[in-house]
Amino acid sequence: MESELYFPEKKPVDTSSSCYPEEPEVVRLRPRPLYPFPDRTTLIIGMLDADPLLLAGITVKVASKVADWKIPEVVQGIPDENGEFVLYFREAIKGTADVDLEITGEGIYKIVSASIEEGKSTYTGVISIP
Repeated sequence: MESELYFPEKKPVDTSSSCYPEEPEVVRLRPRPLYPFPDRTTLIIGMLDADPLLLAGITVKVASKVADWKIPEVVQGIPDENGEFVLYFREAIKGTADVDLEITGEGIYKIVSASIEEGKSTYTGVISIP
């Protein structure tokens, strides 16, 4: 079963031991750019202009952290088949800051700067990937 709101995810699960394992398997769902995020969510949204074959291996993540911001987890995402991506800050942040986005893939490395603001969506526009 696939969803329009989440990227497909495959994870092998060992069902040979027990119907009630002590530690259940957890799969973290990755929202697609069209996911209906709550109001006042801090997001970075953009589009990569790249060959469709390159898109499958690209990751976009926040590479710099601002000292007075509490960002305890890695904020990253992957582009969909159209090149659109969304980075979702799960933890609340305060104020505004400039961050660097690191775009990596096979033979690809690019840094793009973005200014983000608490509770707002920041649009990077179209980012060309050679």
